[in-house]
Amino acid sequence: MSDTEGMRIRPWSLTVRGYPGFGVYFAASRGKAIADAWRCDAFDNVSFGNFLSIVTCRQAEPSDRFGERFTISGRPARYVSHNRQYVQFTWDGEETVLNTHPLDIDQPESRRGTPYYQQAVSA
Repeated sequence: MSDTEGMRIRPWSLTVRGYPGFGVYFAASRGKAIADAWRCDAFDNVSFGNFLSIVTCRQAEPSDRFGERFTISGRPARYVSHNRQYVQFTWDGEETVLNTHPLDIDQPESRRGTPYYQQAVSA
């Protein structure tokens, strides 16, 4: 179950005409999500005004784990997303999304979805 109370960021789904499969950005506002997407290397030759004419942005549904609380070296953090290599998180009360290696997370159960979770459970 998602725990977003006190979180400053939200997931935003972006669609950019002519660029299929663009994806989800995590930002404090719709405008910040659009600006972050525009900074992608694919748009080096596109002005921000032109980018606004081809982008659509709406708030996306958070994952079940979005906002999950855990600690990294004893410091409170909140889960944002993960891939097979890193867990994306934000420090509690902040809006910058960072990456951490799953083994940096203090609670082994918070490493779910990464290869390191199974190693921790079976070890």
